[in-house]
Amino acid sequence: MIRKSLITILAVSSVLVLASCRFAGQKEVSDKNIETVRLGFIGPLTGDGANYGTNEKDAIIMAVEEINGSNYLPGKRLDVIFEDGECDGKTTTTVANKLINVDNVKVIFGGLCSTETLAAAPITEEKEVILLSAFSTSPEITKAGDFVFRTVPSDDGITKFVAELAKKSGHERIALLSENNDYGLGLHNGFKKWVPEVGLEIVKEITYLPGAKDFRTDILQLKSKNPDAIFANPQTGVGAGLILKQIRELSWDVQVYGVYVFTGSDALTTGGKAMEGLIAVNPPIVEKDVNPKGSEFMNKYISRFGAPQDNFLIASAYDNVYLIADAIKNVGLNSKGIRYYLYNLDSFTGAAGTYHFDKNGDVVGISFSMQTIKDGKVVPYEG
Repeated sequence: MIRKSLITILAVSSVLVLASCRFAGQKEVSDKNIETVRLGFIGPLTGDGANYGTNEKDAIIMAVEEINGSNYLPGKRLDVIFEDGECDGKTTTTVANKLINVDNVKVIFGGLCSTETLAAAPITEEKEVILLSAFSTSPEITKAGDFVFRTVPSDDGITKFVAELAKKSGHERIALLSENNDYGLGLHNGFKKWVPEVGLEIVKEITYLPGAKDFRTDILQLKSKNPDAIFANPQTGVGAGLILKQIRELSWDVQVYGVYVFTGSDALTTGGKAMEGLIAVNPPIVEKDVNPKGSEFMNKYISRFGAPQDNFLIASAYDNVYLIADAIKNVGLNSKGIRYYLYNLDSFTGAAGTYHFDKNGDVVGISFSMQTIKDGKVVPYEG
């Protein structure tokens, strides 16, 4: 990682395109002498993860509208080019190259899925482009490069939290059911790492192909080993809902632990009553934090777009635009300067909380919360 000694930042002026249109809500100011700062986005805008990607896109647009409609970046106007990564590495490679080599962006928001972020990272690293993810949690991202940052905690921390919670709750024999991709395997392998330390026993572990919809055979194999809890790791809310639904359809009343996607509306709609009693470990519930920015942002977002799949995701995505705007304000549109700015940021308070970055570009200051499903609603878990 880069050394954090005092260095001179050269703010490099970019070749920028004058804009003839604005996001809704932007102040009516002359385009004369206004520079357009092009930024990129990669996330799932189609497929099972599309609701998450669309939520993130909406949050980014909100932040861009606010910045463009004010004097937050004097003389500059942000313009985000949105690309569909499809939660797929091959697709992400294509759109990342397009954003960098055709659109000439110096910053990319994303990916959302860990597979997207890990596919884009070698490209952004080689081209010295900032890659800033709001929701990719794979532990592999920690070592993905000097230009890679994220504002969501790594799965390495969350899997330890889940393991400790399972042990505290009296569970001993655990089964694992995980999607065979960067996200699912990151959680799967991270959990296994903490098992000896916590004192759990893994009685069966199964991985399945991405996009699978029928888990009955896998569930029966797990059930035959008589675990007292399951840690399940699908990448999408649809997958999460299907797993819970099929477990209950097979008359198995086993405790299920999950993270992130289990508490989104996709999961609740797909799983229905089968979701009752699920225990999920997630980042903080933003609107319940002692954070006026989080409450204000959530109210504005929900009034405009409705309830999101994950409130931390949209708060994190919203913050990321302001993080980059602050960096540009201080060092210009210079990726090395922005990198230095982010690494040396003392503290940032946004909708998602107050935090900074460590030497690997991982977020510091965002903790976890425990949630469960009661009467079809996501509520804090008090166990």
